[in-house]
Amino acid sequence: MLNSALSIYFNNILSMRYVSLFLFFLVCNDLFSDEKIKVGGLNFKIPKDWFSETPDSTMRTAQYSIKDPEKKRSGEVLFFYFGNNNAGGIKANVLRWLYQFKEEPQNLNPIIVQDKINDVNVTYVSAYGTYLRGLPLREKTPVDNCQLFGAIIEGHLGTVFIKATGDKNLILNNRNKFKEMIKSALNSFYKTLL
Repeated sequence: MLNSALSIYFNNILSMRYVSLFLFFLVCNDLFSDEKIKVGGLNFKIPKDWFSETPDSTMRTAQYSIKDPEKKRSGEVLFFYFGNNNAGGIKANVLRWLYQFKEEPQNLNPIIVQDKINDVNVTYVSAYGTYLRGLPLREKTPVDNCQLFGAIIEGHLGTVFIKATGDKNLILNNRNKFKEMIKSALNSFYKTLL
């Protein structure tokens, strides 16, 4: 009798795990589109509400716009890849991003977090202020209430830079999608090696 009860109990737990796993994949599948881009050997699955655009510069590997449902707020996500060199290193690139704001870096309350996913270093950068939008060596347009959320991925085929900027609430609301996109790309990279 005890064996039968334990068997039913463990079967119920396994069933709940499968249902939970199915629901997790269903939710994740709903967040991401079928669009994938390959940057630095990594396949990034793009969130459904990010819209592909033609890059404004040849330095950009890919460019996406983000809009809220009412289309009142906007942002952009940029991908950069310069081959197998590190393009100046982590510190230099974090400072470059912070100096793209009107305010001095120390007044932006920057948050820099280092993470490791499948033995790959990922540096996340967050800052808030008046962003000076525009291409290098060209006139800049000040954008108030602007949030930066970026990632520097020290991949095996070179460093990949991903930078999201735009309305503070819109960018912060997309932060988990941004991080999940990176985690998924780094996890799938290792699955292809096995």
